[in-house]
Amino acid sequence: MAAFGGKREIMSIIGQGVSQGGTYTNNKPGIAGAYAYVKYFEIPACFKTIEKRGQRLMDGLKEIFEENDIQAVFTGYPAMFSFSFGIDAVTCQRDWAVSDHDLYIELTDKAIARGIMPDRDAREPWFLCYEHTDADVDKTLEIYAEIAKEVKK
Repeated sequence: MAAFGGKREIMSIIGQGVSQGGTYTNNKPGIAGAYAYVKYFEIPACFKTIEKRGQRLMDGLKEIFEENDIQAVFTGYPAMFSFSFGIDAVTCQRDWAVSDHDLYIELTDKAIARGIMPDRDAREPWFLCYEHTDADVDKTLEIYAEIAKEVKK
């Protein structure tokens, strides 16, 4: 969410020959979503729970890739992370550009076929939310353990 404001003399000309616009300007579904999200601030340890599950997912994926000799590098935080294959680090777009996109897509397609829904675009991070359960993390790791073995055959 965002808002802007200023002195009355400046703000009073908005709509009087001066326009203000944006992708989500006056977007009622976006505001409703943000308002609904506020309830999560009232859940004890909500964000710690997300962080804990995200860390377990990241650690589990790292272990799966290591066990299958798949070179992977992770970036981001437990609630929002990415990984790339075949490179040592991602510090800029050029690093990511030389990563193994085909392997990422192959694993992603296999995961999708089994009901896990990562984005096919490796530039898009994995987002966790409070609704992702420990069982969701377990299932994701179980499926990635299976498909990592398949791509190494």
